[in-house]
Amino acid sequence: MQNKKGASPLMILLLVAFIAIPYFFSNKSSQTTETTSDKTEKQTSWFNIYTPAKTVTPTTTKTTATTKTTTTVKTVTKTVATTTKEIVDPNQSKYLNKIKISSISAGSSDVKNESIIISNISQKDDISITGFLIETYERETFKIPKGYELPGLTSSIEGNIILRPGDRATIYVGSQERKMNFRENLCTGYFDQFSDFNGKLTHSCPKIDISKMLIFSANCFNVLNAIPKCRMFDSKNIVENECNEFATTHYSYVGCVNDFKTRTDFYSKKWLVWMQRGIEFFRNDRGLVILKDTEGKTVSEYQY
Repeated sequence: MQNKKGASPLMILLLVAFIAIPYFFSNKSSQTTETTSDKTEKQTSWFNIYTPAKTVTPTTTKTTATTKTTTTVKTVTKTVATTTKEIVDPNQSKYLNKIKISSISAGSSDVKNESIIISNISQKDDISITGFLIETYERETFKIPKGYELPGLTSSIEGNIILRPGDRATIYVGSQERKMNFRENLCTGYFDQFSDFNGKLTHSCPKIDISKMLIFSANCFNVLNAIPKCRMFDSKNIVENECNEFATTHYSYVGCVNDFKTRTDFYSKKWLVWMQRGIEFFRNDRGLVILKDTEGKTVSEYQY
C-alpha cells in the first residue's frame, strides 16, 4: 500500500524526467539551429536580422612604433654632348691650314725677281715639303726638291726640306751657281763672296771680338777690324804669323760655324730654294697658284 499522505519518491522522479526531457531536446535543437545560422551568416544577409549578435572577445593590440624613413630622390638631368663628326673631303690634304702660300712676287718679267713663299702656320708640327708640287693655272709645275739643313761642310747631307712651326721657304724662279738649296744660318752670308746668289743671301755673320788680343800688332788689329761681315780676309795685308793663323781659323764660313753654331739663334727660320729656270714661271698680271702635297691633294691656293 502506498502512503496516501504524499507522492512517493518514484513518482517525483518520473515527474521531473517528464518535464526535463522535452526541455533538453528543445535546447539542443536550438543550439544546432544557432550553429547552422552562424555558418550561413556570411552567405545570407536575410538571416543576419535574426542572428543574435556575437560576443566579441576583446583583443589586446600591441602597437609597435615604426620609424618611417623618407628617401628624397634627386633627379639629375645629364646633358649629353652630341659630337658632330665632320665630313672630310677625301681630296683634302692633311696639311690644309698648316702649310700655306704666303705670298707671290710675279710682277716682274725678270725671272730673278719672281718668287713664292711657303710657310708653316701650324703650332707644333714639323712638316716636310719636299715633293710638294707648285702648279699654276697655265699648268706650269715645279716639284720642291731636297736641301741642306747645315750646308757648306764636307759632312753636310742633303735631306728633306722640313719647315718647323713659323718657318718659311722662299722659292726663287731664277738660278744660282752653287745649285743647292739650304736653310740660312748666321754664316751663310759667306757663300756669295765667290758665287752668284743673285743678292738673295742675308749677311748676319757675328762680329769677332779681338779687343783682348794683346799679342796682335796695331797693323793686325787694323786689318781684322776692316774685314766686312761674312767676308774672308786678304792675306797679303797680314805679315805676322799669329795674326795670319787667327784670321784663317775664324774669318771664313767654316770658322764662323765652329765659333757660333751653339747659339740659339744660329739657324734661321728661312729656307732658300731655286727653281733654276731661265724663263718666267708666273703670269705677271694675275694668276692662280695651287700647292699640292705628295699625294696630289690640295694644300693651299693663292690668287693674285
